[in-house]
Amino acid sequence: MNKFIANALASVGLGGIADQSYYGGLISTAETDINRRGSRELWDTAPGRQGFDELVQDDEREHIVSCSRKLYGNFPPVKGAVDSKATYAIGRAWLPISQSTDKVWARQAEALLRELFYPIADVSGRDLVSQLFLGSVGVDRDGGFGVLLTESKTGFPQVQFVSADRIAGRSASEAKLESGPFRGRKMVNGVIVNKQGRAIGYRIWEDEGKHRDVSERNFIYVSDPCWIDQKLGLPSYFSAIESARASLQASTYEELATMIASSQTLVEYNEQGGPDPTDPRHGLGASPAATNSAGVSFKKMVGGAVNYFRSNSGSKLEMFKSERPGDAWESFQDRLIRMVHTSMSWPTELTWKSSELKSPTVRLKIGQAMREVEDRQDLINPLMRRIAGYAIAKFMQRGDLPFNSEWMKWVFTMPPRLSVDAGRDSKAAREDYDKGFRNLTDILGEQGKALEPHLRERAAEEQLIAAVAAETGVDADRLVSQD
Repeated sequence: MNKFIANALASVGLGGIADQSYYGGLISTAETDINRRGSRELWDTAPGRQGFDELVQDDEREHIVSCSRKLYGNFPPVKGAVDSKATYAIGRAWLPISQSTDKVWARQAEALLRELFYPIADVSGRDLVSQLFLGSVGVDRDGGFGVLLTESKTGFPQVQFVSADRIAGRSASEAKLESGPFRGRKMVNGVIVNKQGRAIGYRIWEDEGKHRDVSERNFIYVSDPCWIDQKLGLPSYFSAIESARASLQASTYEELATMIASSQTLVEYNEQGGPDPTDPRHGLGASPAATNSAGVSFKKMVGGAVNYFRSNSGSKLEMFKSERPGDAWESFQDRLIRMVHTSMSWPTELTWKSSELKSPTVRLKIGQAMREVEDRQDLINPLMRRIAGYAIAKFMQRGDLPFNSEWMKWVFTMPPRLSVDAGRDSKAAREDYDKGFRNLTDILGEQGKALEPHLRERAAEEQLIAAVAAETGVDADRLVSQD
């Protein structure tokens, strides 16, 4: 390091980072030393520690997740962005649709999943779609989540959603397991791997410091990694956690300053630079109403304060005026919040300053959001196929459903797509369908519907219309006329 730079750093109290042997980690949020966090541009990643699991170790990842959770619970822009992505990606959809050629069996299997399994799928008693929403939140906030495939005492299929903080090593001495079903295997930050580095198991922590190691055959870990060799995920906005913390802290200070300013009511300028000793209020207590020795009564004004300042030009009384926060502060806050949204690739305008969502950028922003939503759905889809297949296998094993060789073939309904102009999009969809550019399955899928249930509902509706028309003698066209 240049000697001049080292001396300059030492002069401002940052001499500790002048030594190039200092290892600052990969992500500044993991640093608890504010001096080191404030010197990100001078990091040295230390030769020989280039792998992700070495650069972000277990305790560092836990610290990052802890900071992320704190922001999610206290910083609305973060919570709004995370929740809105989960809402658009999960919504009130993900109903199972069997792709079996045996339609009778398919309808029975779908009914079992929708009516029996979905409402009580999780061991906590929560329904499956609600847990999926929280799982999507966990991917952004915690870096991921896990799902353990299990069952009740009667063999009824169940799942257990596991939060990211419960998947960890928590002990460097257990890098190589000495006991248990994975004896001799290497464990990296709670992930048990084989010689090729593939995850074959996970360490799940229970209450009272107990843990159990589960096989990946019964456990699905869901994350959105950023590195090839990454075992466990990080919050989607990990690169902007420091910016979000700065924004939250600045807001806290500014709120305090505003509250102090709001408590100032009047400012008196006088020659004394303080209270007038002849003022009948001088020397009285803080009671709401009091009487001085001269017998003069007064009532204290509640909710306001009077400040005294020396003046060189006589006395005067003015209303206290505050100009905080200013435009510069607002602009800086806006920049920090946009950095958070940019970090998680979510359009700022969907959760912050939506008034700026105007043409011609509106379609660009909606398109960006839909790509993120579809990426999240692609992440969840394999999990749901595995859960549905597992539940059906258990139902067949219990005798609730006959065996079918196509028991693993499942697709799911999706929430409606984000749209700028629903009417225009609907018209375009009809035209594409008429010209053969798109099929009905695609169009219904964008509305969160499935083709077969839709057609059956239409058929039942037509039958009902015909029956009512025959019963009342009213022409069927009159019953559905839009004129």
